[in-house]
Amino acid sequence: MKKIITTVILLLAIVNIFAKSNDVVTLTCSGSAKTEAEAINVALRSAIEQTYGAFISSNTRIINDKLVKDEITYQLIEDRLKKDDCKNGFIIDGFPRNLEQAIEYDKILAKLGYDVGNVFLLNIDVKKLEKRITGRRICEDCQAIYNINDEVKAPQVESVCDKCGGKLYQRKDDNLESFQTRFAMYQEKTEPIIEHYRKQNVLHEIDSNHEFDEVFRQIDEIISKN
Repeated sequence: MKKIITTVILLLAIVNIFAKSNDVVTLTCSGSAKTEAEAINVALRSAIEQTYGAFISSNTRIINDKLVKDEITYQLIEDRLKKDDCKNGFIIDGFPRNLEQAIEYDKILAKLGYDVGNVFLLNIDVKKLEKRITGRRICEDCQAIYNINDEVKAPQVESVCDKCGGKLYQRKDDNLESFQTRFAMYQEKTEPIIEHYRKQNVLHEIDSNHEFDEVFRQIDEIISKN
């Protein structure tokens, strides 16, 4: 059976270290296999390899048309960190998300001759975090960001961008239900990573209840000492 598909590759967990946040790669790929599911798997693997130049083993299983297994993420990160522009430092955002990923990430770094470096834990009151996320609004036209729960950052006119007059919208992931779901997942899956890095003496806890400039100052001070 031959299955021809068109797929949009959105690797959200690692997009920040590979491309600009609004980059979308659209590829038309074909895959041949005995079953439709296997053919889709082949086509998706081909699309990912073409997009990121990483070899994806045929033993790596891809879950549905959008979500990739951890093995693919590991390969993409390792291949990216081998590039020259990472030699003087890099930032990993959105990964690792669980203890298994953290352990594998440590192995990747060791293999490439890197130390774990600095791991920052941004501590914040949950209610304050909820207000920051659920109050976030973005301009459809110029992408300016506002927060309706903050007097300083709120738009002058409700739902209208101060800069260009565009319409403001709320991301689907920023509503209260999504926040509660994501926070519960964080408590279950991500919190165990904290102790993992604390044992390595690389964890730095930052008081993020302050405004951006103060949070940045705390992080910059720690980096400057290392």
